[in-house]
Amino acid sequence: MSAGAADSSGGFLILDRSEMVRLLDLDKLIEALAGAFRDLSADKASVPARVRAMTPSGRMSAMIGYLPSAGLGGKLVGVAITASA
Repeated sequence: MSAGAADSSGGFLILDRSEMVRLLDLDKLIEALAGAFRDLSADKASVPARVRAMTPSGRMSAMIGYLPSAGLGGKLVGVAITASA
């Protein structure tokens, strides 16, 4: 799949590094992180432990959280294990 293209379900957008650099507003990022750290230090964040499922061919991790300043969010990370020659 090419960078920046949605998959066939239309549910994901994959960006490469150059697209991230071009699209990311560092001032807004710093402002959002400041709010997130304020919520975290005020014990207002809900951030449960990471959940991981392992298989012989890889693993999938799920990370979710809620911050009053940012809302509900989540991240899935899949790692495939490939055999080396």
